[in-house]
Amino acid sequence: MSSKWRIFRRPIIASEKTVNAIIKAAVVLHNYIKKSEKMEGINSYCPATLPDHYNNGLLIPGQWRRNLSSNALQLITQTGSNTHSRNAKEVREKLMNYYTGIGAIPSVSI
Repeated sequence: MSSKWRIFRRPIIASEKTVNAIIKAAVVLHNYIKKSEKMEGINSYCPATLPDHYNNGLLIPGQWRRNLSSNALQLITQTGSNTHSRNAKEVREKLMNYYTGIGAIPSVSI
């Protein structure tokens, strides 16, 4: 869908509710266009060469792959917003060393 709907070619800065509404609206419009074209006997919105397809058992990449911009659908791990800081890592390691070392609570048998 990102090859046809430009809003999906970059991160969407919005609330979860708004993002869900955008996705639902795009899906409804996508389905409407596909259904309308099918009824009219045309296929310009999503031609046969757009999606990936198989030919004699070989996967043929679709045109959609060439239509994407370089920053489309980035993996979340590639953004800096979800990485922990060095200080947080140091604190976590100090606590781990304490609770597995001198601060360890002896196990109790019942």
